[in-house]
Amino acid sequence: LLPLEPAALASEEKTGNSWDYIYEPDAESILNGLLKRYVEAMIYQAVAENMASEQSARMVSMKAASDNAKNVIGELQLDYNTTSCYYQRVVRNCWWSGCGLSGQHLGIRKNLRN
Repeated sequence: LLPLEPAALASEEKTGNSWDYIYEPDAESILNGLLKRYVEAMIYQAVAENMASEQSARMVSMKAASDNAKNVIGELQLDYNTTSCYYQRVVRNCWWSGCGLSGQHLGIRKNLRN
């Protein structure tokens, strides 16, 4: 087979055997179809990335909102506990010192000491 001699190549050309292939459909319609599918794939990829980016942004913003809400709840709980403790001290001091409050508006009976 190898090396090929020029006489062997010349006889092959005369017989009509060649290595060219016949494509069906033609190359132009194949390229047009491939180009169309390529553009569709690029557009689909851009839309999918846009949707994923939007969902990611929503998740990040909701996480930030949840964290901020937890911080606010913690601060309000601290304020409530501080105020409640202060209120209990005031009521206890007034009650035990006999400052003149009847305690009825607080639901306390003053006669419990007796």
